[in-house]
Amino acid sequence: MQSTLSNEDPDFLRNDPGLASLLAQLERVNQQIAAHARYKEQKSQAEQIAVAELQAKAESLGDVSLNNGKPQNTDDSNDWEKHWDDAVGAEYYFNPKTGEASWLPPPIPKK
Repeated sequence: MQSTLSNEDPDFLRNDPGLASLLAQLERVNQQIAAHARYKEQKSQAEQIAVAELQAKAESLGDVSLNNGKPQNTDDSNDWEKHWDDAVGAEYYFNPKTGEASWLPPPIPKK
């Protein structure tokens, strides 16, 4: 929908203050929608960069394998321990029985 009137529109439309006000409001909403879309794209890009940087940092430490962020073996769910990585500044989970590490909490075992 167009948010402005042109000289080709009839006089009664161009001279209607209520319509002009609605069109101005529509233009502001369209600008907000465009700004929100730009924000979401920038946020998504920043998140992708942050994840890549954290993965690279964690892998460079050598003691934490990300495994795409998920524990591999859920059979030993009760054996997971929560730890803090000072170099990365985040919690991670370690299973001493399997030697696995993950940034995400292991699944809760079914009872």
